[in-house]
Amino acid sequence: MQLAQGEGRKGKILKVFICSNTVTKRVYLTLADKVYDALERWAEDQGRPVANLAAYLVEKALEQAEVEGKIPPSSPKGDS
Repeated sequence: MQLAQGEGRKGKILKVFICSNTVTKRVYLTLADKVYDALERWAEDQGRPVANLAAYLVEKALEQAEVEGKIPPSSPKGDS
């Protein structure tokens, strides 16, 4: 996982590069300052980068959503 963070005109920008076994996806998030600041405090308390914590939280939220049946099953490759 690669991590980067910076500031934009309207808030903090968090770039999360999530690496799986075969594919890397980049997600760019623009967060309100209040949200970013809270995330930053939490990450600092845990001794980890903000983007690392954000990637972890997204992964856990997806796992929970799958358990709750909120995410449709993936279709076989080649289907559109």
